[in-house]
Amino acid sequence: MGYEILQKYGARWYVDAPVMLSAAQLLRSTDGRVLLQAKFRVHTQPVTALSVRIFCRDAFGEPTGDVTGQYPDIVWVRPYGTFGQDMPIALPAETRQIELLLERVKMADGSLWQGGAAVQAVPVPPQQPIDSILTGKQGEILCWYVREKEPDLPDLPRLAGAPSGQEAFWQCWCGACNPAGEACHACGWRLEDETRLAAPDFLEEQAPEWKYDRALATAKGGRAEDYRQAAGLMYMLGDYRDAAEMKKKFTEYAEAQPVYEEAKGLAETGTLACYREAAKQLERIPNYKDAAELREEYLKCAEDLEEQAARKKTVRKRKCLISILIVCVTGLLVAAILLTNYVFIPLYNYNKGIKQREAGEYEASVSTFTDLGDYKDSSEQIRETRYQEAQAMMDAGDYENAGRAFYNLPGNATEYYKDSLEKSMECYRLHAQEYFDAGDYFSARTFITGVPNYKKNSGLYNLYLESAYQEGLQDMANGDYYAAVTLLGLAADADYQDSGEQLKEAKYQYALAHMDAGNTETWAYLEDLQSAGYKDASAQYDRLEGMLEWSATVSIHNGSYSYGHESSVSLTWLNSVYTDIKVECNTSASVSIPVRVVSTFDGDTDTYEDTLSPGGSIQLELSVDGYGTGPSGTYSVRVYNDNTGELIGSASSRVN
Repeated sequence: MGYEILQKYGARWYVDAPVMLSAAQLLRSTDGRVLLQAKFRVHTQPVTALSVRIFCRDAFGEPTGDVTGQYPDIVWVRPYGTFGQDMPIALPAETRQIELLLERVKMADGSLWQGGAAVQAVPVPPQQPIDSILTGKQGEILCWYVREKEPDLPDLPRLAGAPSGQEAFWQCWCGACNPAGEACHACGWRLEDETRLAAPDFLEEQAPEWKYDRALATAKGGRAEDYRQAAGLMYMLGDYRDAAEMKKKFTEYAEAQPVYEEAKGLAETGTLACYREAAKQLERIPNYKDAAELREEYLKCAEDLEEQAARKKTVRKRKCLISILIVCVTGLLVAAILLTNYVFIPLYNYNKGIKQREAGEYEASVSTFTDLGDYKDSSEQIRETRYQEAQAMMDAGDYENAGRAFYNLPGNATEYYKDSLEKSMECYRLHAQEYFDAGDYFSARTFITGVPNYKKNSGLYNLYLESAYQEGLQDMANGDYYAAVTLLGLAADADYQDSGEQLKEAKYQYALAHMDAGNTETWAYLEDLQSAGYKDASAQYDRLEGMLEWSATVSIHNGSYSYGHESSVSLTWLNSVYTDIKVECNTSASVSIPVRVVSTFDGDTDTYEDTLSPGGSIQLELSVDGYGTGPSGTYSVRVYNDNTGELIGSASSRVN
């Protein structure tokens, strides 16, 4: 059932009450009923029941009767939890305005809080943006100060706005409302700490130390560019602390670092010349890191290498004489052995491998030819053996292993042996056909996609398309339309049979089964079908649009040259007034809509068009002509859903 928002109400803080009103709105259903939907937030004590009195008035401000509303069956709501948003209260049908009075609240311990007309309800004002108090690098300085200087404070939350205090409550910079004097229930901060640390003068005092720490942290990177950047940061600090000395130190380090790295790189080569050159390089930077110690180490390594070279030269001379004698004695023996090993034995094994293949002993044949190495055409005989082995598998009906054996024949990285590629594709097709004939289309399609370059083989590719087509029809018959869309889409991309028409029907059936404004597939499918003019897709798309629920919050900010972007309830002529209009979305819809922004002032109306996305915002900068003084009046802005013409948000401000 659809609802129309008649009126929205902002947050209210009830002084000394255990709950606050987070938000409320007056709704009218399509059958004419008027409902109040309110959301309450619990403070520190768990709540089990709540009673309110609602004073109702019609469009002319006349009373239509009082209504007592109760939330009697609240599931034990913990501190700072919310309730009520899913428990609407029925009001008289002519109600257009309300006032909400908090009467009684029952706590989990059985105690009862009594309210009534004496309870003061304080509106919670809009929170100023955080950039109204933190400018430039002050946000970074604040994060650094809390982390480094006062680590006992709570972790810094995401800053939603400027902290502000009221007599009964205060708003934390994380956005939460809290009773006066208490720490924030959401992030643990206190108002006095936030006010102290967010003060511009305080942050400006910390800026030099923040820059100094940044320079030291940058230098810890240890690279030449890190030292140069750190030196630049110290230069900007002028005479702060020892910035001048540190700048000089980091500049020297930036020049020494490449020399240091080059010397270490030379030493890693491990040669006598490199050790000497590395020591020579380190002699230029004796005060950098451990350069002096490394220089002594490299000189010692060079001396050790010189001693080793001298000892090896002596040993080589003695071994040379012994080797000459051994060569002469063994020469005759080697000649006899070579004749046997390289002539008679290889020929015998070659013939043995051929006989093993003819007997069907393929592994033994391959092993024999492999041991022969490059003797005659042994490598070619290995390929022939594997070819005949694959043919035997194919003849026996083992198509999967036969296809793999044909495809992986030795040498296939450069060229295929005989017709092994064609036979491998045929074996793969025959194996996939076995799955297909058994009605297992998924296994047939999955197996084919694992075959390299299957699309280049017409037999395999046609069987793949037929498998996807049949599996898609099977999924559609079983009601799995999403899977059917995917599979029929594969076949439709190749224009296979009537898969294009079947794809449209699968999308149509999915949309009917998932008619939900939050389902992105339903939107996409109906848009495609509507463009193709399929059945009543256009009417179904209109039906889907009718399910969307949209609302928007509009705020106006003064953007004058004199005061920058200051939140204003009333705009004052100083120079030419420039106005920022910010529209924020609050909706359950999952798609964007076109919006029309209409601004009116002093009888002039301007219209602007934009697109508002779920959870997003748009911002326009508009101007009202005039310098120094100008016409007075109310500057108003209205935002409409450009699809339906529905008003989804408005705001106004007085210009003096």
